[in-house]
Formats: sequence, structure tokens, C-alpha cells
Amino acid sequence: MGFQNIFDLEKRHQQSQLLMYVVMSFSLLITAGFVYYAMQEITKTQDRIYVLNGGEAIMANTASVKENRLVEAKDHVLKFNEYFFDNSPDFEQIKSNVEGRALYMADKGAEALYKRFIESGYYRDIIAQNIVQYLITDSIKVNMQVYPHEVFYFGKQYQSRSSQRVIRAFRSRCLLERASRSERNPHGFIITNYELLENPIIKN
Repeated sequence: MGFQNIFDLEKRHQQSQLLMYVVMSFSLLITAGFVYYAMQEITKTQDRIYVLNGGEAIMANTASVKENRLVEAKDHVLKFNEYFFDNSPDFEQIKSNVEGRALYMADKGAEALYKRFIESGYYRDIIAQNIVQYLITDSIKVNMQVYPHEVFYFGKQYQSRSSQRVIRAFRSRCLLERASRSERNPHGFIITNYELLENPIIKN
């Protein structure tokens, strides 16, 4: 075999190696592209959550779900305070609101507070003096960055009777923990460590 033939073989071998490297690089590039695309799709899928609305699945993303949980947390605390402290001079109505609604939204601490109100004559005075009382909410502050979530409720309590209307400041604090959703607890939270912090008369 002549020198020229050896040189040609070497050259073809080098060309074959170059072609192989190009094909391998191209294959790796395509594979990396597919992997990247797949990861992007997985991330998008993880950001999608399907919720049921009247039996129909509606797509939501994690950002909207987090925003909705904040709204649900505020509404849970709002409703609890209203059920517990919006009272008319009718003990059956009080029992319906507190025992039939509020106590399903909180732990045993709320039940203990309810029993103290009964034992202290709080509801008896409302009925005897024909008092209608209700809350007006000013604001609800929820710290969703910590768990259990700390919540502060700020509002005013109006107490009306035939001859007088009293306005009290109303400030309470509680913690919110996650719970199973139910018909009586649609938001899936449970109130713990409930405290009535302030309730002074500000106008009469």
C-alpha cells in the first residue's frame, strides 16, 4: 500500500470521527432540549390545580390558590366572630349560631368561652335587657407566612336596646390551623387559642 493510500485512509478516519462527534453533539443537544421542555411542562403542571365548582372542574394556579386561601382565612375568622357575637334577645337563636355554627369552626377553647358566657349570665343579661348586638368589621390581619397562621380581628360592637345604643371597640386574636372541609366548615380551617383582647365602651 502506497504512502498516498495510507494518507487517504487516515484522512477518511478523521472525517468519520468528526462526523461521529457532530452527530453525537447534535443528539445530545436535541436530548437536552427535550429534557428542558419536559421539565418546563412539569413545572407548569405543578402550578395548576383543579378545583370543583358545582361539580365542574376549573383550573387554577398555585398563586391564585394562595390568594384564595388568604380570602378564605379572613372569611373564616369574620364568620366565627359574627356567629359568636351577633346576638339577639333569643337564646334559641344564640344557640343556633354558636352551637350550630361557630363551634364547628374552632377548637374546644371556643366551647369553653361559650360555657363561661352562659355561667356568668352574659346571655341572660342580653335577653333580660332586650339587647341586640352585632359586629362591624374594620380589618382582619392574617399572617400567612407562619403556621399556625396568626390572625387579628379589629372591629366595633354595637349593642342596642330601646333606650340606649352602646358602641364598643372589639379586638380579638387567634391562630388558624388547616382542617378538613365540611358543610359546616367550608373553608377548611380551625380556630385555636381564641382571645378577646379588648372590648371597652367607646361611645354611649
